[in-house]
Amino acid sequence: MNALVFHAFPLLAVLLYLGAACFYALGAFRKRELSPLLPRLILAAAAFFHAVFLAWQESHPAPSGAFKPSFADSLATISCLFVVLFLLLERRWRISLLGAFVAPVAA
Repeated sequence: MNALVFHAFPLLAVLLYLGAACFYALGAFRKRELSPLLPRLILAAAAFFHAVFLAWQESHPAPSGAFKPSFADSLATISCLFVVLFLLLERRWRISLLGAFVAPVAA
């Protein structure tokens, strides 16, 4: 299970982020509006896998015994929170065009 979480969850999150970015970009450039539910669900699933991986990484410290957060860990946490904030704001206001920019940044 450890190897699955360590390798598959971040890869799945990145692929879902990129898929959501494609759907948001496709929705921005089409004349007919697509359903906003599918990109939201994909982005929420990506944020879920990202958060699970971050929680797993936090609960399994390095072999030295001390958890030393790096700059990359901090950026990953901020990007996950940024996506969750975007999803909450998107429910309130129609800002789905920003999803084409938020999802690739999180990936």
